[in-house]
Amino acid sequence: MTKTVLFHITTLSNLHAGSGDQNFGVVDNLVQRDPVTEIPMINSSSLKGAIRDHFETQNLSKKKIETIFGHAEKDSASAGEVKFLPAHLLGLPVRSNTQLYFLATTPQILEDYLSNYQILKNETLDLNIPNIKEGVYISTNDEQCWIEDFEADNSKAQELQEISKELFGSKPIVLMDERSFKTISLPIITRNKIAKHEEDDNNLFYEEVIPRHTHFYSYIITPTDYDKSDEEDIKTIFDDFIADMNTNIQVGANASIGYGICQFKEV
Repeated sequence: MTKTVLFHITTLSNLHAGSGDQNFGVVDNLVQRDPVTEIPMINSSSLKGAIRDHFETQNLSKKKIETIFGHAEKDSASAGEVKFLPAHLLGLPVRSNTQLYFLATTPQILEDYLSNYQILKNETLDLNIPNIKEGVYISTNDEQCWIEDFEADNSKAQELQEISKELFGSKPIVLMDERSFKTISLPIITRNKIAKHEEDDNNLFYEEVIPRHTHFYSYIITPTDYDKSDEEDIKTIFDDFIADMNTNIQVGANASIGYGICQFKEV
């Protein structure tokens, strides 16, 4: 048997979880994306590595680290007892003329959230998603509101306020059709490599980032069946781990310049 815990993840600073793919376009470093929808995400391996790095700084014993995350020692490698699922996008901050920002989402993103919740938690979340085929709808009653280059409609504000209360802490949200949502571009940051030699003068590169205030969600699965000889000790390890996950963790590259600070919150 297992226990499945849902975490909402909010980026507190720009985040770059690199795809590692070779790119011949203008942007040198791209972020990870879902291979089906092409929507930004954080792969399981990146998430697990970041969480492990965080907990290794918390003076956890070797036994606890290896029980949770596993180890790669020769001839005795272990994958660890805890399973880490990818972090999927829930809301992306977008510009507006009436609010500091709205969190943009789509019917499909919300449907996937509900589907994953039902499958992984074995529970049903009662959430009414407006059926839209096209258009941009806001959760506020703002008049003459523009979201990026789209004129927004406030006719579904009450329905969207309920969604925002349940998933986004009552922040202003915008529900966009899939085509409109995919026109939103992530920020591109111009950066400069440190030259190894004075003659190196072509050091500029361009990096795609996921902006702060972006919302993701992810699941962590822990076992609930243990060896009877150390059941209490192992249970404590997993319970403490989940409790301690409610904190800020650095995810992705460029930690030294403040990238990737994320707030994890159990739902």
